[in-house]
Amino acid sequence: FRDFCRAEGESFSLQTPRPQHWYTVRIGRSGFSLSLTASTMYNRLGCELYLRGPSAKQAFRLLNEQKAEIEASLGCIDWRELPEGQDCRIVDTLGDFDPRSRSDWERGFRWLRKRADEFRAVFGPRVRALSLDDEPE
Repeated sequence: FRDFCRAEGESFSLQTPRPQHWYTVRIGRSGFSLSLTASTMYNRLGCELYLRGPSAKQAFRLLNEQKAEIEASLGCIDWRELPEGQDCRIVDTLGDFDPRSRSDWERGFRWLRKRADEFRAVFGPRVRALSLDDEPE
């Protein structure tokens, strides 16, 4: 994926890949990131805004207040508050995609790249503008 993005022209900073099922992309604020995922168990790819830390629930609620406007840009996405934990996720997936099938990687890479660009454009400014209770003024 990293090589694909570099060949296409980088639109976001690419970190060194690691042997895990997710790839993190910075979004411009601590405690928030994009995670690009590949699941061989469920045969799908994912692009998600990951909210972590003590302010995650508050940030999730504030972003959820903008849900209609966000989904007007991104389409229907899955809002996962994860009430049992501290973190939250806002997710889109590409189903019917087998990450083990190299012949389909280009289609998957194109989808991941497009969704990462879209998520950064829609969520980046919103995330940076959030006023959260536990942050210094």
